[in-house]
Amino acid sequence: MLTEQAIGELAADMTTIEQLEDEWKRLNDDRVGMRKLFPMGDMHFALPCNIDRLIWNAKKMFGVNARKQTDLNPLKAVEGVR
Repeated sequence: MLTEQAIGELAADMTTIEQLEDEWKRLNDDRVGMRKLFPMGDMHFALPCNIDRLIWNAKKMFGVNARKQTDLNPLKAVEGVR
């Protein structure tokens, strides 16, 4: 879903690629941790925020439309989430 320009920027910078790989590792580690907490997949618990609303707000803040390509640099999104 990235534009050609955004893909070119990512491919040209090894530091960015390393940071994205680190973020991917963190996401996978978080997933493993959640599966340890909820081994049966029981997701019936209260969260301190509405996850769907959080995702919607992030898409709006970064100008992401699921029906169009985006020029959003993934590293910018990672840094924004942090």
